[in-house]
Order: sequence, then structure tokens, then C-alpha cells
Amino acid sequence: MSSQFLEFNKKGIQAAMSGRIHEAENFFRAAIKLKPSSSEAIFNLIKLLHMSHRYQEVIQLFKKYSSDQPIQDLPQQIANIIGECAANHNDLNLACEILSLLHDSFPLSIEITCQFSNQLIKSGQLGKAKFILDQTSLLSPNNPNLLTQLAIVESELGYSDRAEAIHLRLVQNYPDHFLSNFNYALFLSMIGRNDDAYKFLNRCLQIVPGAPEALAAMKNLPSNNNSLLARIYGLIEAKMYNKAVLELKSAKSIIDPIFYWAAISDIPAAASSTIEDITLVSPFDQIEIFDLFDNLDEKYAFLAAIEDYIKSQESLIWDRPGKPTRFGKQSHEILNGSSDQYINDLSSRLKKCIFNYMSTRPLLAQIAAQKTIQNELSGWAVSLANGGYQKRHIHPEAIVSGVLYIKLSEASRSANQEEGNLFFPSSHGSRMISPKEGMVVLFPSYLPHETIPLIKDHERVCIAFNLV
Repeated sequence: MSSQFLEFNKKGIQAAMSGRIHEAENFFRAAIKLKPSSSEAIFNLIKLLHMSHRYQEVIQLFKKYSSDQPIQDLPQQIANIIGECAANHNDLNLACEILSLLHDSFPLSIEITCQFSNQLIKSGQLGKAKFILDQTSLLSPNNPNLLTQLAIVESELGYSDRAEAIHLRLVQNYPDHFLSNFNYALFLSMIGRNDDAYKFLNRCLQIVPGAPEALAAMKNLPSNNNSLLARIYGLIEAKMYNKAVLELKSAKSIIDPIFYWAAISDIPAAASSTIEDITLVSPFDQIEIFDLFDNLDEKYAFLAAIEDYIKSQESLIWDRPGKPTRFGKQSHEILNGSSDQYINDLSSRLKKCIFNYMSTRPLLAQIAAQKTIQNELSGWAVSLANGGYQKRHIHPEAIVSGVLYIKLSEASRSANQEEGNLFFPSSHGSRMISPKEGMVVLFPSYLPHETIPLIKDHERVCIAFNLV
């Protein structure tokens, strides 16, 4: 049996090296069947599956291996591969679980530490992410990958000065490191320093000519005065609507559809109706309002549990940089990847509502095809206090956006007062919505919207969300 095992494993390696992936997989599986305890054949199969982007199967193999063998016996290369597969797998909770096991076994591995911290950041576990990065950094104090992750954590925690100090240290010490320049550019863009961001993205393109992520980030910078969008909005601000419409018409195929329809909503009907059906940007026709709960007892128990969950989030910080919230707190991602039963229930309910909403609006399906969305729900909490509001904005990364109201002050829920109301300003008829607890408002992501500032010192808590 031993000689046959060796033969199968050898033939698997030869087939893999020749690019015959299916054949190689069959040989490795046959070898494992003959000798299930063979780490050599298991590791070869893991490498093959990783190369084929079959991340879930790698995770299944790892689970089987870790139940029979100490994880510390994994070669570093295999541990890194498993970590990468866990990070690329769509199950955030499972990724954190596996990467935690790997990090405990390989605490000095920079690659695993970075993978693990990245997943912790995504799941809102910012304190834990910072702790493991700090611990690993003690032995590798100048590693650019660790420092980049640490800068991201500091930024998410609201410490922009600390984050920028780390970014500056990175670009000064590693001027030719693509990610150092790229992540600093993203940070600068997030805090509104778009001209500086543009310079560092240009540096990225010098390091890696034609880098698609740098080109995409550069295209999305709102301060790029040479951009087509900037020119169109310049015409709109100058009230040269007919010229703006001509620019939009000729550029429709190359402008992101969310920005295109947002611009249409800012141009009065007399001009915009010459190229589009303006009912598609009317806040009266495109907004849908409903109560997420039929039963009052269920509603208040559910909302109270959601409020407790929101207030437990480390990432709920004051005036989060780069976001439209002012005089209030905004969290990091709370819907995607949560293990909380109420959040998961909420996500399921919201997705069902969104898909029903989209089914009656062909334009949204058309935009979804143009943007190749993943049909994933992303959401964050917003808590406003005295003077709190959200600036006018759109959601260019999404297709459908919405808000669920969790807790409101008496003034916010009053139909006779405007403070705390959701406002959709439009050249095609503006709309004001007085929120209620448990109310969901859905709208196309291209509709500009804002919040009327709160006057009294009452709390207003909601979850804003996108289908991305």
C-alpha cells in the first residue's frame, strides 16, 4: 500500500505541474484514501484547491486535519494558505474562528496576523484587532503590512491623527511600497483631502503602472477637477442645465449609473426630461415606506435588542471621518458577518423587502447588471444627538439604500416638527418623511438625501443600509 500511495502522490504532483488540475486532484484524493493520516497528500491537495480558488474545500480539509493533528504541525506555507482561504471565504464568523486558531498556533506569523486582524476589523472587533497587531509588532516593529493594518484600526476607532502618523511613517520609510501609498491615499480621500490623495495614487501608478485599484480610486475622487463629473456638476451649479444634459447624454455609457441618475435628479425637468423619464428620479415615485413589524410586542422587544447591540459596538464613534454624520455617532459595518441572532433576523427581513422592492423597478435591475453587484447587505448604525444631522449625500457603491428607525425622540417622530426628518431634496419635487420606530424607508441609491438637524438633546438611533 505504501508504494501505491507514493506513486499516486508522485503522479498527482506531476499532473499539477503540467496543469492537469482535475487529474492531479484525483491522484491526491486516491493517495489520501489509501493513507488518511498522510499530511503530505493532504497538503498537496490543499495547495491545489487553493490554486483553483476552492476556498471552502480547503477549509473542510483543514477542519479534518486539525481534528487529527496539532495545528502547530502545519508548515508555515500551508498555514498561510489556509488563512488566505478563510479570509476569502464569505463566512466572516467562520473566517474569524479559523484565523483565531491559526494565530494562536503561529502568533509570530505576520501574514496570519494581518489576515486575522482584517477579519476582526470587518466584524467590528476593533479592540481585539489592535491588541493582536500590537503584540506581533513588538517583534516586527517596522513591518509595513502590520503598520498598515494598525493604521486602519486606529482610523476605525476614530483616532485619525494616530492613523495618519502611521501612514506618514510608512510612505517615508517605504516610498516604493505600493500598499503603503495606496492605503494612505484611501485614508486621505476618506477625510476629505482629495487633492493629496490624488498625488499618492499617482505615486501608486509610478510603482505599478496601470494598477486597476489605483485607477479606480483615482476615478472616484470627487476633487479631480479634470473629471467629467466635476465638469457636469460645475455646469449644474452654474445653472447651465442644457449644457449639463448634453454632457450627460454623451457620457452616459462611461459614467457610473448612480452618479448619472443623481445628476439627473439635480437638473430641472425642463432640461432633464429631454433625455430621460424623470419619474425615475422623483422622490414621490421611487421611495417605499413600510413597518417591518406587524406585532407591537415583537417590535419593541426586537428594537430594544437591536439598540443594545448597536451601543455595544466599539466602532460607534463620534463624527466618523469621511462619513456624512455630524454631531453624532456612526458605526462600522454591523449587518454583514454578524453572529447576533437579532441582526441576522433583521438582515433576512430587509433583504426580502429589498428584493420585492427591486422587482417592481426595472431601472434598478439594469443598474445592478451594470455594476455587477453581489446582492450583499451592508449596514451601519447612526446615533444623533443635539444638533445632529446627516449631510446631503448619495450611495454610489450601492443599488438600493434604506434606513430602519430604532429609537426616536418625541420631536423626531412628530409629524408636526421637521427635526430629525429624512429629507430628499430634488429638482423634481422634494419629499420630507417623518420617521417612526420600526419604519423602513427604501429608495434608489442615486436619490440625494439628508437629515434635518435635531434641536433638542434627544437621541435618534437608526440603521442605514445598502444592497451592494
